[in-house]
Amino acid sequence: MLYGLESGELEKWLRVVAENEAAGRTRTPVPQKFVDMLVSLRVVRPDSLGLLRVTDKGRLSLRMAAPDALHKQEDPDAAKRKDDGVEDVDGPQGSDDR
Repeated sequence: MLYGLESGELEKWLRVVAENEAAGRTRTPVPQKFVDMLVSLRVVRPDSLGLLRVTDKGRLSLRMAAPDALHKQEDPDAAKRKDDGVEDVDGPQGSDDR
């Protein structure tokens, strides 16, 4: 926990900022403490009108947090090895050098 934050709170507010950017949507107010943190992390920045905009770093953060992000997907080769009874360790399987 960072500065009294719960897990996922910054991601939640970053998503709110991203949704606020969509045209024709009612803007959800973002608490100032989260605005300050998101700006400090450089994932959002205020534009000339003072509206928050997600930066490239912020868009990358959102993609990395998505459930279908590449690094969160299961490695099909690892799953196949596990199904074949082969463990992902160094050395031959079943050898006991004691």
